[in-house]
Amino acid sequence: MVYKDGADILLALTIASDKMMHTVNMFPEVIYMGVTSGTNKQKQDLFIMVVNYGNEEIYIRNGTIIPS
Repeated sequence: MVYKDGADILLALTIASDKMMHTVNMFPEVIYMGVTSGTNKQKQDLFIMVVNYGNEEIYIRNGTIIPS
């Protein structure tokens, strides 16, 4: 997307529910983040944040599609 004077704007779609964000606040010391490039059908970047509860269970707590 181009804004006036040729400035570019990064657009992203983020999904995080209240429960997801609450878990992130409960376990801030065990957050893992990663970005993949072009691995989905649309060939767009994908950011994922996961939380490890300490009992070897890992849950996705944020998913972001970065189209540009």
